Amino acid sequence: KYKRHITHIQAFVITTGDLLHGSSIIRDLVASYVRIGDISHARKLFDQLPDRSVSLYNSMVVAYSRGNKPYEVLRLYDQMICERVQPDSSTFTMTIKACLSGMVLEKGEAVWTKAVECGYEDDIYVCSS
Repeated sequence: KYKRHITHIQAFVITTGDLLHGSSIIRDLVASYVRIGDISHARKLFDQLPDRSVSLYNSMVVAYSRGNKPYEVLRLYDQMICERVQPDSSTFTMTIKACLSGMVLEKGEAVWTKAVECGYEDDIYVCSS
């Protein structure tokens, strides 16, 4: 039932032409798809947006983390860096945990180094991940 409502809202946004202009609406739609566990719809919508914010990336990172897909988390993190989107405390925390989950320890060290460069070395959540 909830998915049907989200789909109707998405269709309305698309038909009114606000898909690219209503970024907060799109972010909320992505987050809604994530909440109901529909990662594929969330990702399709995410991929359509030309300018993705850190909060939008974090919504997808949460989805892949919940779905136990550490390598997808790492791909999103790399995409963020390539697109020059500045990761935040949440991004670093979830990405470091994904590195541990996927046993990609060298990548985890690189992510930690980036977190320190960005000033998160004293962040309790980043440090405890």
